[in-house]
Amino acid sequence: MEVETNLDLEMADVGSVAGGGVYGAGAPATISATAKSGWRFIGWIAYPDHADVLGTPVSAANPYSPVLSDDRVLFARFEPTPPPNDKFAMATQVAALPFQDKVFTAGATSEANEPFPATICGGGGNRHGKTIWYSYTPKLDERVSIDLDGSDNAIDIGVYTGSDLAAATPVQDGCGISKVLNPHVTFSAKSGTPYHIQLDTMGANSRHCLSLSHEPDSHP
Repeated sequence: MEVETNLDLEMADVGSVAGGGVYGAGAPATISATAKSGWRFIGWIAYPDHADVLGTPVSAANPYSPVLSDDRVLFARFEPTPPPNDKFAMATQVAALPFQDKVFTAGATSEANEPFPATICGGGGNRHGKTIWYSYTPKLDERVSIDLDGSDNAIDIGVYTGSDLAAATPVQDGCGISKVLNPHVTFSAKSGTPYHIQLDTMGANSRHCLSLSHEPDSHP
């Protein structure tokens, strides 16, 4: 008897499976799944011989040891998990500029009282609803630039001051709405003031790239 293991997603980098092979009838076959960062394993599905028939969930055990009576094709199922900086209070702390980060956002969420760039910018954008957060406190007055080059799809940018979402106040020039291209935002930052940077993404199995840089502030 043979067990064939596979992934239930086209993206091969969500995880891996091990343990497929040939086993004697009635013998247990042990298979396992390992999720990659940003994903979690949620169970096994058995697929019948006919490709037009939907698979049947068989177990959430990991590792899983089915006793075989015939050949089986098992698919490991994975789902995205929220990124570490999914919430305002869990924002990635940026210690110094320049700074770069890449985040997989399919599992990102939004909070009940969260503002969105599409609302505060007044540019006719769309609320995407899968947000991630960064926080930066400059040591000197400076101009901070936000770039999203290399991101997979549309992102809106919002920059705020305030200690929590209820007190979040949009920063002048700290807003960008994705049109054909992702926005570029540059704003004046004051020494000692925490700035909270929000990226409102479409998720959709995408990775998003953030670059922060700075230059001396020439504005009074």
